[in-house]
Amino acid sequence: MSAVNADLNVAGDGNVSASATAAGPGVPAGTPGTGLSGDGVTQQGGVTQDGAGSSGPNWGAAHWDERYSGRIHWQNEPSPHVVSALRGRPPGASLDVACGFGRNSIWLAQQGWDAHGVDFSKVGLGKAAEFANDAGVDLSLYCADITSGWDPGRTFDLVMLSYLHYRDFGIVPIVERMTTWVADGGLLLVIGFDESSHPLPTGGPHQLDQFYSRELLSGIMTGAGFEIESAQVLPREVYSDDGEPFMIGDTVVLGKRSGR
Repeated sequence: MSAVNADLNVAGDGNVSASATAAGPGVPAGTPGTGLSGDGVTQQGGVTQDGAGSSGPNWGAAHWDERYSGRIHWQNEPSPHVVSALRGRPPGASLDVACGFGRNSIWLAQQGWDAHGVDFSKVGLGKAAEFANDAGVDLSLYCADITSGWDPGRTFDLVMLSYLHYRDFGIVPIVERMTTWVADGGLLLVIGFDESSHPLPTGGPHQLDQFYSRELLSGIMTGAGFEIESAQVLPREVYSDDGEPFMIGDTVVLGKRSGR
């Protein structure tokens, strides 16, 4: 049986913690606020839609709580980009930023990682705890808005982020902060819609300044003392509003922090 406590503990200030008892108590984090919940992939009317969009108030925690509460088929399989980048690597402690309902965190836990995830959606984290329990793995989950100064208070052997998109290149300060959460010799993996996929005919971000590029992410990482292990644009199949499949490109950048 999984040791995940699927009952989220809601404090009077709106903070939530959900944790695996084997990993210790959950750490209540900052009050959820406006931003984007990153890693939700849905199938809705034949349309594949990743958790990404504008950073306006309609895309805040309440928006994502509503989406995660809806009658949507949530894909529980991990991102193939995550699997390709991390399969076979020695496990350690991981932090999945904007983890959504936890599909990548659960896969990491199944590979032996001490898996942690943070997101500002209470409903998404509740689903993550439920799915982890079904999978028989332990997660430590924290409810916080990472754009409001949240800090994990420790470092991790892997920090990852997938499909979190903000206007005006708002992802830059987030990834810059994430570099400080990676332990010496640890990995930083960032995945998102590549600029070559703009404009998207369905789902996802819409403005060019919301998209990723290898040059953008590699520059942030190298500037923080990381060595780039790989920087790729990889194909992914999605669906149009009419249900027709087509291919887009995802930026996938993996960096390793040099020992200091």
